[in-house]
This record gives sequence, structure tokens and C-alpha cells, in this order.
Amino acid sequence: MVSEEQQLGDLFRRYAPYVATIGIRLLGRDDELDDLVQEVFIEAYRGFHQLRSPDSVKAWLARITVRRATRRLRRRRLRSFFSLEELPSDAKLVDDGATPEEKAEIASTYRMVERIPIRQRVVWVLKHVEGETLDSIAAICHISKATVQRRLRAADRSLRMQKERQGDPDGRLRT
Repeated sequence: MVSEEQQLGDLFRRYAPYVATIGIRLLGRDDELDDLVQEVFIEAYRGFHQLRSPDSVKAWLARITVRRATRRLRRRRLRSFFSLEELPSDAKLVDDGATPEEKAEIASTYRMVERIPIRQRVVWVLKHVEGETLDSIAAICHISKATVQRRLRAADRSLRMQKERQGDPDGRLRT
């Protein structure tokens, strides 16, 4: 018989990269990533006994990750009122094979994404970066599909306005 600790170890080995991917995309930098992954799996450990279906593990971990990352983003936003925090140059947001122009565009996009409200940011990243469906985003964030759509439209509008202010007449945002 497999113990709960062994199950959790297997869960960590299998899903830690997935949790880290969502975390880096939401946080936009990796200096907090190890702490976030650890927090997610500590919370998962505490609530593991409540998990009813093994098929829902991935979505369950995604929900925990989004919730924990959102808390970190809120704390970061509060800290930014007292000091200017910028995206570190070593943030792992793109593959090493990307061109310098692609890396600069992605860093610019993440700086803009950091300026939109956190709830909009979460759904935008889950949709446009992680490729999640509207239904899965609704489940991950515990909101309705209509709310997901509303937040996506608001995020797109905010990002388009920022892009226009930067001089791109189309207001297009490349992801």
C-alpha cells in the first residue's frame, strides 16, 4: 500500500514543473518561484485528504497556484508603492533560443501586464500564455465563464491602451 507521503512525493515530482510554469508566468520573475512552489505543495499536503478525484489534481494544484501567486502579486503591488520594483533582466520568461528582439518584446509585454489589475492579469496569463480554455480558467479561478470573458476584455483593453501610449498605432500586443 502506498502511503500518503509517497503519494505526495509522486505528486510533487509529477506536477512541480507545471506549478512552476504557472507561477513564473503569473509572477513574471523567478526570484520568488521556489517559495511559491513550496507554498503550493504545503497547502496541497494539508488539503490532500479532501481531494475526491485523482483526475482533478492538476486543476486543484492550478487553483492553489493562482491563489498563492495572486497573494504574492498583491504584496508586491503594495511594496511597489514604496520602491520601484522592475522585472529582473534574468527573469526566465522565454526560451533561451529566442532572439534578443523577442526577449525584449516579451519583457515589455510583461511590464505592461504587471500594470493591469491582478484579477485581469491572472485570466490573461492563463488564457494567452498558458493556453487554458475559458472553462478551465473559470474552474481554476472559481469564477463564472462570463466573468473570465469580462476580465479578459478589460485586460486586453488596458494592454491595448498601454501599447498605444508607447507609440504602436495598432495597439497590438504580441505574446
